[in-house]
Amino acid sequence: MTRVISLLLVTSLAFSQKIVKCPLDQLQVTIKPNKSKKTLIYDYSNCLLNGSKSTSIEFTIQNKSSSSLIVDANYKGKDKKGNAARYIIEGNSTRQCYVLLTRKQTDTDFRGISYFSDLRGFPGGYLKHWKATDLSKIRAVILDFLSTDSSAVNALVSIPKLTGDYVFNKNELNGKQGPLIDELGQHINTNWENKLSNKAVLKTNGIADQKAYSKVKFSKAFSEYGGFKNEKPFEGTGYFRTLKYNGKWWLVDPKGYLFWSYGVTGAGVGNFTSHKNRTFLYNNINAIKSQYKNDTSNALNRKHAVNYYNINLNRKYGDNWMQIHENLTQGRLKSWGINTMGAWSKVITNSTHPFTLIIHPRTAWIGKLDKLPDPFSNAFLEDLNIRLQLISEYNKSPYLLGVFINNEIHWSKKIGHELLALDQDIPCKKALHNFLKIKYKTIELLNSSWGTSATNFNDLVFENRVYPNAKQFEEDMQSFFEFYVETYFATVSKAFDVFFPNHLYLGCRFHGAAKQNKVLHDIASKYTDVVSFNIYEYGVKDFNFKPKLDKPMLIGEFHFGTTTNGVWGGGLKHAYSLENQANLLEQYLGEAVQHPSIVGAHWFQWTDQPATGRLNDGENFRIGFVSVTDIPYQDLVTVSKAFAKNIFKMRF
Repeated sequence: MTRVISLLLVTSLAFSQKIVKCPLDQLQVTIKPNKSKKTLIYDYSNCLLNGSKSTSIEFTIQNKSSSSLIVDANYKGKDKKGNAARYIIEGNSTRQCYVLLTRKQTDTDFRGISYFSDLRGFPGGYLKHWKATDLSKIRAVILDFLSTDSSAVNALVSIPKLTGDYVFNKNELNGKQGPLIDELGQHINTNWENKLSNKAVLKTNGIADQKAYSKVKFSKAFSEYGGFKNEKPFEGTGYFRTLKYNGKWWLVDPKGYLFWSYGVTGAGVGNFTSHKNRTFLYNNINAIKSQYKNDTSNALNRKHAVNYYNINLNRKYGDNWMQIHENLTQGRLKSWGINTMGAWSKVITNSTHPFTLIIHPRTAWIGKLDKLPDPFSNAFLEDLNIRLQLISEYNKSPYLLGVFINNEIHWSKKIGHELLALDQDIPCKKALHNFLKIKYKTIELLNSSWGTSATNFNDLVFENRVYPNAKQFEEDMQSFFEFYVETYFATVSKAFDVFFPNHLYLGCRFHGAAKQNKVLHDIASKYTDVVSFNIYEYGVKDFNFKPKLDKPMLIGEFHFGTTTNGVWGGGLKHAYSLENQANLLEQYLGEAVQHPSIVGAHWFQWTDQPATGRLNDGENFRIGFVSVTDIPYQDLVTVSKAFAKNIFKMRF
């Protein structure tokens, strides 16, 4: 049976329906159009889908027109949406699409394997997320259709169905089936293209890489700093700066050429993984530990952890591996069209590749709120100055694009509430008292305004109760929040200018709800040269950034992770395959470079995280430009090279 549905503004879609789990007459299809997209909701509320034993939802799309079609997919349980996916369907092509199913962690899942409780994913399709919905009661599958241009798009879409056999094999994770990870850091029980069979291949690869990347420079189309020679240079100051040109923000390189920062974080860096209480899962781990027991670099071996990526580099290049790798990483980046080393990269003082730095001045819990700075504290200022001093050797480098200070602060307008509920007298709480004294002068005026009966400002307590005049109380708390934010940025900016008077202050990388908080944007834009965001979304075309003081913005982190190649955790945004991952990178970069405020985007991160989890927090995302054996993912490299050639044209 075929049902034809007309979607008027952008697309007209014909649906070839084939129900697998539900009778056809019970399925309801709802169309919700708006200005930018069409939404199809497949309603299974009368015949719930049970995805508890499946790994994904599958559907097929045949794009019958010449224009590309973007499809965003999601599913919904009783109370919340589940995981998401995005596909770019080229014109006149058919694509099999999948949405990976995520699960909530339960205590019983990790009984007997508690050393793995922090991992984000496991072999067999266990993909964990704290916001996951109940997979046994999937009520709807939601498809959003977006055309890449103004043309009408015609497509055939199959009815979504469950697919993939979910398996959670504890015996593979508790050592009963032998080691899980081989000597190279690879998952033993999975095969994939470019998986290395032995250590000897690393030396062969090392010789080839030294030949290919040791003397690479930016092509003649770019300046020595990666700036575009398409236009005559503007004034060169000897350092990177910002410029608004033809209605769009740009970076300008030290020679005066326009520059758009395409970067990767952690360039050249690998992650440690812990073997504490689980050495039996790593093949020949004792021999590896013994071989590197005298490692003075602290880059290969630690008490309860190893860094397989760095160990493989040592095998690849020999004793001088670190210096060789640092040089070749810069050559690789230039060759691949990646013109910036993002945060946490392996940077050398005499770097000949644009780079950024990041420092992390102290943050702490304030009441129930974590990861917050206390900018009124002398300890914060002292720590800030110490950390700036430690990186001040880079102050004269023309290749330093700028410095990020802090990352993903947990900004909250409830900070005033938490301060009033605190027993201890911290500097931030004293600042709140002083703030209120300046406004009200006397406690009697404050009591009159709030409807309280405090005897002095120090006696003010907030215990989640409703004040008689809650509106005025909340207005005062909001005003203090703005004062707190302003104090933070003013303090950091002033200290930064002392140590780095010629370089760009790149902000603190807003994330989560802070990405949409205009108060934060307005204040940050007064003190930073570039306002930074970590934007883990499938696109940024409609990202709203319009601060009162016009400033450029930079994306400090984004990625799309797969569950392939022996690393099971996916990423903060998922891709089903390496091809899908590359397509998503291409689409994201295309949207970012056309956004008038965005002056760069940095992929997180250089290497895949270890299959058995990053040390300390267990993240095991397959998100790298290179694998644990330093093999590049060619689909990502191909996209990067093509993007670099077209940045200037796309920006205009």
